Amino acid sequence: MKKLLDLLSVKQDMNLEDIEFIDELDMYYIKSRYGGVVVKLARGFRKKQADDCFEHTRRLLKWLKSKLK
Repeated sequence: MKKLLDLLSVKQDMNLEDIEFIDELDMYYIKSRYGGVVVKLARGFRKKQADDCFEHTRRLLKWLKSKLK
């Protein structure tokens, strides 16, 4: 997602919390590409964390889509 933000030139419109969250999402994506790491990652997530992560991601994607229009 960081590359997408750079390509769209919208990073300057974002708050620090959202930028840091995207860094965190990218980290999860990278880790998930390496088999056994996914299991360890999933064990470390609690339901509340997963719900919060999903909601934050949903909100950011909605905002990004609005920037594409």
